[in-house]
Amino acid sequence: MGISLDDVHQIVGIPVMGRGMSKPAIIKQEDVVKLVHRALHLNPKVIEAELGTHDGRSVRLSWLKDNLAKKTSSMPTHSIECVVQGYLLYLLSCTIFPNKTGTYVSVEYLQYLDDLDKVKEFAWGAATLVHLYHGLGMASRAKCKSISGYLTLLQIDFNPYLSTRDSYPLQEYSFFKGCLVANRISEPYLPDRYLRQLGHVQSIPREPIQPDGKTKRPRLASSYRVTYGSNVTQME
Repeated sequence: MGISLDDVHQIVGIPVMGRGMSKPAIIKQEDVVKLVHRALHLNPKVIEAELGTHDGRSVRLSWLKDNLAKKTSSMPTHSIECVVQGYLLYLLSCTIFPNKTGTYVSVEYLQYLDDLDKVKEFAWGAATLVHLYHGLGMASRAKCKSISGYLTLLQIDFNPYLSTRDSYPLQEYSFFKGCLVANRISEPYLPDRYLRQLGHVQSIPREPIQPDGKTKRPRLASSYRVTYGSNVTQME
């Protein structure tokens, strides 16, 4: 069995098609501080100090809660939007994008939350699957002792493809074959390897997508990196 885009849509209820989540990495520390300040309207020095407690790209969930929980609905609209962005960042870390620390969240997700009216336009479901696939790949390393990702997708036995298939129409995107890309992570998506699960006749799958020469799969998960050539069909 495999986890399909249709599974993500039906189980989680978030869009798997939409705007791509592939914005470039934020390199300079000052730009990271500006991103958090623009989104949450907190003191830049406070933000810089918090970023320094980990990897310079993440903040503690407890820090988010302490700095935003005391704000009320009587504040100006812009301030309320800042609280909403902070809450959504917190929610993402606790649900579809958890990491192995369990206490930190990458502030780069704020790039997709800066316009609350457009948050629903992004392909959150596809990004969820990419994050989970990547977490499974890292967990396969010999010295890795934990796993990250939205593990609910691994725990639920979901099979609407038999008697109730007419109530759950299978969308065309479920049969896409190529690489799913999100947050600069690329993971192969190969539904032809579990067609029977999708209610179709299982044929012999095509050859799997091979990573390029830059791929690293060492025993340590921290150095794990899998990339694919530009000639591979991608869904961003």
